[in-house]
Amino acid sequence: QAYGKAGRSTQQTNIGGNIFNNFTDQDNSATTETNLYVYSIPANTLSATGDAVILDFSSTYIGSTSNKEFEMYISQNETYDTGAVNLAAGGTAQLRTRITRTSSTTAEIETQLQTTQATTFNYANHSDLANLDFTTAILINITGTASGVGAATGDITARSLIAKWEGGAL
Repeated sequence: QAYGKAGRSTQQTNIGGNIFNNFTDQDNSATTETNLYVYSIPANTLSATGDAVILDFSSTYIGSTSNKEFEMYISQNETYDTGAVNLAAGGTAQLRTRITRTSSTTAEIETQLQTTQATTFNYANHSDLANLDFTTAILINITGTASGVGAATGDITARSLIAKWEGGAL
């Protein structure tokens, strides 16, 4: 299998392979917006237009009357927010985000959330970010909040975050 560096970063990867894995469980904290996972895409990973990082985030949530909310920040810009969603039955939520460099200072962000509710909740979003510096690390924050009646610590548990790198067209 071919391998090399992700972009011009120091991060080694198989072509199209993982550059980061985290399988440490992290619970939300009461009714406060809680960092479930924080990850920094290494500097120069998105070194050419078309280079992309795909983030796969998995979590579970308990069955309760509380609302659950998932948010994502890229370089401190909120790029995704479900709003408070009533996920009364327990289940799994999976968030997939693709960050594609579109110029020397911009990126396109495509995000989709799916849950295992009886009526599947599917929320997709597109955003564009400007004024990015790809020669420095790009900070990713995925947060979770439980709110409303019965909200408590542990309503949301982050299970994994996997980042994959894809090089742009040659």
